[in-house]
Amino acid sequence: MKKVFAMLATMGAVACVNAGELYSHLGTEGVGLGAGTALTDSFGLRGEINYGSLNHDFTAADIDYKAKVKLRGIGILGDWFPTASAFRVTAGLNFNSSRVDATGTSDATLTINGRQYSAAGEAVYTTIKWPSVMPYLGVGFGHGPSKGWGMFADLGVMVGKPKTTLTATPGLLAQVGSAQLEAERRELQDKADDYRVYPVLKIGVSYRF
Repeated sequence: MKKVFAMLATMGAVACVNAGELYSHLGTEGVGLGAGTALTDSFGLRGEINYGSLNHDFTAADIDYKAKVKLRGIGILGDWFPTASAFRVTAGLNFNSSRVDATGTSDATLTINGRQYSAAGEAVYTTIKWPSVMPYLGVGFGHGPSKGWGMFADLGVMVGKPKTTLTATPGLLAQVGSAQLEAERRELQDKADDYRVYPVLKIGVSYRF
């Protein structure tokens, strides 16, 4: 990760010297800052940092969870402008540490793998983590060679299968047993698998020197 930050710092310095671009954006990856430089009239290279967090409640396998979503990513992206317009095709890699931390509780009972257990004072905890490196492919407008202020937009996807873990408080685990808890984790994993394709939508403003 330190090497990636060093690469971004180098890219930012190169961009400022070599008629480059600085930009910021907001989207499904959170808030982002980036720097880019034109390699040729048709190709450009960018690096960006994305950060965000939000609260999100969800239900999985009959358990209601209160979750904290943490968005963390560093993108290295290449732009191709197939025509003289601002339309581009973008591909790259996202060095990712995004995750979901969630807690499932109930004042009465929790249903785990189809069975109900006393949940007073008990809880289950789950984490969902995406791969540390995810490929990105998308299309967009902007980040072209025109100097001065500009707007841009991106629409694409990152691909990577998330991994889930599930633990329980000692009292609940004593009731449930590790085999039943693992069966519940697999159900949660099945739900998480629906998010192996992560949609990317963002808009922003840029300034090219």
